[in-house]
Amino acid sequence: MRWQVSVLGVWVASACAAGPSLLEPVGTAPLAQPDDGAGSLLDTGDATRSQLVLYWENDGTYAKAFDRHDRHYTNGFGFEFGMTYPEGSERGPAVAWPDLFEGDATAVGLSVKHYMFTPEDISETALIPEDNPYAGLLMVGGFAQRSDQDGFDHIQVEMGVLGGEYTGAEGLQKFVHSAVPDQIKPQGWDNQLSNEFAIDLTYQHRWRMPRLEFWGLEADTIPLAGCQLGTVHVNAEAGIIGRVGLNVPTDFGPQRMREFHDFTTTPDDPDELSAYVWGRVGGQAVARNATIEGNLFAPSHGKIPKVLWGEAAGGLAVRWRWLEVGWSVTYMTEQTRGQQNGDSYGSWTVNARFDF
Repeated sequence: MRWQVSVLGVWVASACAAGPSLLEPVGTAPLAQPDDGAGSLLDTGDATRSQLVLYWENDGTYAKAFDRHDRHYTNGFGFEFGMTYPEGSERGPAVAWPDLFEGDATAVGLSVKHYMFTPEDISETALIPEDNPYAGLLMVGGFAQRSDQDGFDHIQVEMGVLGGEYTGAEGLQKFVHSAVPDQIKPQGWDNQLSNEFAIDLTYQHRWRMPRLEFWGLEADTIPLAGCQLGTVHVNAEAGIIGRVGLNVPTDFGPQRMREFHDFTTTPDDPDELSAYVWGRVGGQAVARNATIEGNLFAPSHGKIPKVLWGEAAGGLAVRWRWLEVGWSVTYMTEQTRGQQNGDSYGSWTVNARFDF
């Protein structure tokens, strides 16, 4: 198994290095310099728009009212803030990298995300070596995006801490379980992973497919592929998203916390009500997942993840004017050998848009 994981890691690294245009060398052209008020990389102008996206995910309670449990990936919350530069704008990444972004809609932004992981039996005080470890993951990231009529690219670097104590995961779960009625008191956080530095590089490409119209509704499909390289995750993924509804947006799919929001696209007519349902199927080839395997730089307990994971998700989104609200449920196959049944969690997202 170890040699399979090593070979897969090399293959994933090669796939990342050979990604589409966003990862290609920029070339030898000098960086464009702002002149006469043109602005810097984050300079705002008349065409600039900003968006704030809030995320909350949980495997029970109000995010997923059925099949409640606390195990494995059990809670996540965070936000993304991005600045949008429409196609042809003289702002954004195109100022610094004209050969790469000229003529495209672009965006840059920041994210802060917190994830919590536990074994299945949180009432047990002793170490449970045959299950996933207790862990928190707190990551701060910066990202850049581009899109055109054919596709969309997202690249992001995240840094933070993996463990429990420094992430605040232990205190958060204990507080919530003491404040919410009928919750099991978590007892095993003394066995959490050690604190260590975490860094991940994420890249994903999405394709735009022809849109269908029927019975006053719109529908589209969005294939995607991407990869991650870092101390926490090493994987490659592929999937497809399908949407159908009223005034389906022309962006590249609904946001979710484990990925990102498309900040490059803004509504053609924000006063029109948009409401749609969506579904997603996909899979991952996994070489490393520290939230399952344990610490990279210190001795710890953990399990070797399965090489192949599958998932299916479905949800709905409603947007009117400057506000969009979404809800979804994600189902995942078993992630480790010996795991009984897959996992699931619910997600809430709120997206607010502002014009400068």
